[in-house]
Amino acid sequence: MNISWITQFYLQKKNWAVQNNAMEPSLPNRIKLAWPDLYARLREVLAFAPFFLKNAVERIKRVPSWDWPTAFLASGAYSMITSVLSAIIMKRILSAVASVVLGPVIGILVSLFSAGVFYYLGLFALKTELEFRKVYVLVVLSMLPAQIIMVFSGLTRVMVPLGILAWATIFAIGFSENFLLEKKKVIRLVGAVAGLLLVFWIYDFIIELRSTRIQGPDITSESLNQLKEEFGQ
Repeated sequence: MNISWITQFYLQKKNWAVQNNAMEPSLPNRIKLAWPDLYARLREVLAFAPFFLKNAVERIKRVPSWDWPTAFLASGAYSMITSVLSAIIMKRILSAVASVVLGPVIGILVSLFSAGVFYYLGLFALKTELEFRKVYVLVVLSMLPAQIIMVFSGLTRVMVPLGILAWATIFAIGFSENFLLEKKKVIRLVGAVAGLLLVFWIYDFIIELRSTRIQGPDITSESLNQLKEEFGQ
């Protein structure tokens, strides 16, 4: 074995690594360079929200071509703001603080899951391969009006079905227009998903209503005795 050849090769690799490391900026400098870009992206997505909401039905027809970092930032920022506002309205300070961290994470995960569902629905039900990132951006923007509506869901339950209907309407328009899909098929597809969500909400509402009646303070031993007498037990 030629030891000198191995040693020479090792020294050449070491010198190459040292030279390349010297040319690269240090980690703190790279972080400093990243913050202005992050701040610019955040300003962009926050400024886009009111612009979009002024005419969501029209502007959903041409979603912005955001890259993945901007799309994730939009999803996280919108979810955090709406979840914090919802907690504040319900006067839940601890929930509001927790929403600063959990809101973005949950928002991104829900948007990724929803985008995945509609990506594969488009692939198998509509026989069309879609751009996943564009589907994700479409999901994030179509959910924004629903998220704002559901900020008040703690005050009245009507806001939940209204939010689902708002999302379904805006998403169906955007899904059809951005990917040039047949409107009737898209309406059936999105309508089926929205209908399923409404069924889950109604089921959950009935379960909670029954639980409230059973555990309610109005049910006393006297009222139970009256019921037994009425039914002849």
